[in-house]
Amino acid sequence: MGTGLSCLSRRRAAAAVWILAALVLAAGSVYAFQLKDRLRYPDERDYVALAARLAGAGRYSLDGQNPTAFRPPGYPLLLAAAARLGGGIVAFRLLNFALLGLTLPALFGLVRRQHGDAAGLLAALLPLGYPVLFYSAGTLYPQTLAACLFVTVLALVFGTANPGASRTAGAGLLGGWLVLTVPTFGFALALLAAWLSFEKRIRQAALLLAAAALVVAPWVARNARAFDAFVLVSSNSGVNLLLGNCETTTPNGGTTVDISAYRARAEGLDEIERNRFYTRRALAWIRAHPRRALRLYALKFLNYFNFRNELYVRREGTAPRDLAMLLTYGLLLALTAARLAASRRRPLTRFERFALLLYVLNGAFAALFFTRIRFRLPFDYLLIGTAAGLMPHGKDDA
Repeated sequence: MGTGLSCLSRRRAAAAVWILAALVLAAGSVYAFQLKDRLRYPDERDYVALAARLAGAGRYSLDGQNPTAFRPPGYPLLLAAAARLGGGIVAFRLLNFALLGLTLPALFGLVRRQHGDAAGLLAALLPLGYPVLFYSAGTLYPQTLAACLFVTVLALVFGTANPGASRTAGAGLLGGWLVLTVPTFGFALALLAAWLSFEKRIRQAALLLAAAALVVAPWVARNARAFDAFVLVSSNSGVNLLLGNCETTTPNGGTTVDISAYRARAEGLDEIERNRFYTRRALAWIRAHPRRALRLYALKFLNYFNFRNELYVRREGTAPRDLAMLLTYGLLLALTAARLAASRRRPLTRFERFALLLYVLNGAFAALFFTRIRFRLPFDYLLIGTAAGLMPHGKDDA
């Protein structure tokens, strides 16, 4: 198997990956037209509303009157661009599936540099056996865009032995968009810069962060004008911290945690004041219950590696889906463990070492708030890229 695939020419392997991307888009198109305009989750309605008002009135607002920063702008801006071209909810889903398809060539290029064409092709094939990525692309959530940006950033940084200024700046610009899409990726970007600095690539690290800051800075300035306050990206960090740290929190509760008592007390506060109130309440609970908070943190970290979540929309959680997730995510973990076991005879590459470090540390960072499969999905590409290293190759580490 490995020998046959290893004989594939680079051109044929790349062509095969683009065919896979086209198949993803074709299958996604069928799924998108089946779903029609149905929105299954409350967050989806927010993203659609923001996109519609951006496209129509040019205002970033949920109610059409008051400015908001509750949802980060990276994904609604993309949807608004599609809306201005006449697209609706089905078109938004098609865009998601196009992004899912585009992630495959980026992943192929990243892994091919580490282990050769056959491993790159395997990396592009593995997401097709991980159906949660397809399901997620069918929802109007930012994780599919985030995954595409994230893998592309990694491909620009690790896809060559010594990326030049243009590749590094490009990675930084996309990294800035990534932070505007899912703000918690700021941690991943900071860790990437720290990794480059550790490798004595100080200029690359500085350029990466500077380019990202160029993208994020205009949004920070907008927030300062709109709210007369410093809001880095979004104003939902407080509620997320409270959902993960209060007396009703459970390790797998996520958005299903009951914080109605706090919501009642925050009634009448504006968006920024409410965010600060939730933050203060969460920190006060942690200080008042340090042992319980520490135990909860450890359990949330373990939950980061879970195959199922308690869902806000309970009908979307079914036993067959849980079983599929158990088998497919379990396979990814098993393949990654096998790659680690094989590292004595085939040392981990730069990318693989960084990928495994980031995957674990991101779980530790996410557990400060709460851990969900949906939030983890872009990072699961790190496991896919590492697992593909099991494929025999003829290319040395960068």
